[in-house]
Amino acid sequence: MERPWLKHYEAGVPASGSYPDISLPQVLTDSARRYPDRQVLEFYGRCLTYRELEVLIERFAAALIELGVQKGDRVAVMLPNVPQAVIAYFGALKAGACVVQTNPLYVSREIAHQVHDAGAETIVALDQFYPQIQEAMPQTSLKRVILANVRDYLPWLKRLLYPLKAGRQGQSVSRPTGPRILRSLTHVSRAGTSYPTVRGCAH
Repeated sequence: MERPWLKHYEAGVPASGSYPDISLPQVLTDSARRYPDRQVLEFYGRCLTYRELEVLIERFAAALIELGVQKGDRVAVMLPNVPQAVIAYFGALKAGACVVQTNPLYVSREIAHQVHDAGAETIVALDQFYPQIQEAMPQTSLKRVILANVRDYLPWLKRLLYPLKAGRQGQSVSRPTGPRILRSLTHVSRAGTSYPTVRGCAH
């Protein structure tokens, strides 16, 4: 098979590699065992170690199963570059679900089309995207909406000031409620009442 992109590889970069025959969640689990205290995520000055991330992923996977998500079910993930995107992605995979990556810039019509086409019954999204999701829901089979908030992983001072900044930029949203809405990704799991302690990053 012709692979024209290989001509752009720098000298010494192999065309392929040797990859273990294991799942993506297992790759992360193995890394957590090997490097438990090594920082893996940083978000505006707050960090997670592999151990902390693995705990969050396990909790979210358990929560999805508890909510009725079964092996092979589709879970839509509509998140930008926030820590919850990693937690939701790996958590859904660990629960046995298939992840449907959904563009955070989609309007309601596009959300409805993709979610319906994939047969997703669960979506994980930022709360500020909920108006578009709400408009799309009648055209989908969504049973549950799990919301995340940008401020959840900000350093304490930025987390305190975030509502003021969001209000000035017109991004302030009230927490929606409803029978199919779960308060927050940070609270869906009964396995723990809060995230592990997240500290400042070491540089």
